[in-house]
Amino acid sequence: MTREEIKSKLKDIFSSVRTKKLDIEIKEDSGIVEDLYLDSLERVEMLFEIETAFSISISDDEAREFKTVKDIIDSIQSKVKS
Repeated sequence: MTREEIKSKLKDIFSSVRTKKLDIEIKEDSGIVEDLYLDSLERVEMLFEIETAFSISISDDEAREFKTVKDIIDSIQSKVKS
């Protein structure tokens, strides 16, 4: 799976979990809280959706390290088989 394919799926996930419907451009350097405005419940839902969509598991420790979209993409890319 390419980086762009992962990013595209993530955009859909972010849009589905965000309760505030904002027109925000999602970039790799976008902050999960600062730029995407995901609250704590939305972040938990986002992690569940990511695990389901990509058939991966993300530990709580790893999830705490996610600050930007790039962090999430890097993690997914390291876990998903090509």
